[in-house]
Amino acid sequence: MKLLQKRKKTTDTGAKSPVAVCAAAAALCLALTLAGCSQGEAGSGAEGDAAPAASAASTASDEAAEPSAAESASNEAGQASDETEQAPAAAEQASDAAETSDALPVITLSFNGAQYDLVMDDTATSRELLALVPSSRMALPPSHDRDGVWKYYDMATGVSEDPEPLESAQAGDVLLDGPDRLILVYEDAPLDGSYTHVGTIQDVDGLAAALGDGDVDITIIKNERS
Repeated sequence: MKLLQKRKKTTDTGAKSPVAVCAAAAALCLALTLAGCSQGEAGSGAEGDAAPAASAASTASDEAAEPSAAESASNEAGQASDETEQAPAAAEQASDAAETSDALPVITLSFNGAQYDLVMDDTATSRELLALVPSSRMALPPSHDRDGVWKYYDMATGVSEDPEPLESAQAGDVLLDGPDRLILVYEDAPLDGSYTHVGTIQDVDGLAAALGDGDVDITIIKNERS
């Protein structure tokens, strides 16, 4: 009997009271609640940290894109500079083409088996004279000699003149006396009066001998510039 009571007492001593069980359960719930709050704060903190990080990454991406925009602007500026440099060259080529198309033709005077190139002055009078030559080759009526220093030819049609006083003429000068008399000087000579200079034969070697004494038939050859 005493043995059974002792065992029972021992067994009762090992069992927990209801109060202890409740306290333990409460402690466990509190621990779980605190753990959940800690995880929530950690998640919220992680999300909060992620937002600035994403914003910083976006800013860095925008900043990285800026050099590309600058490079594009630099390329556009380079292209504009090239076009600006090419513009004067194009304008110069157009100007050269216009001058070539508007250049006076090369005139050759042919007489007595000799030929001499005549360089016309670029004036309104010279252009009017050239316009009177209907084709590339024109034979003039005989030109007359005067004082052994020049030959003259009276044209059927007059042209505008721009006379100026001249005290002398050089061999090779081509002058207009009035609106319709054309003069070819073959010897240096003094002058007294006003004349319009229209052109020059630059190489006068043998010119006087080729023209000869008296009248001479002169053919005008008009060579258009290409």
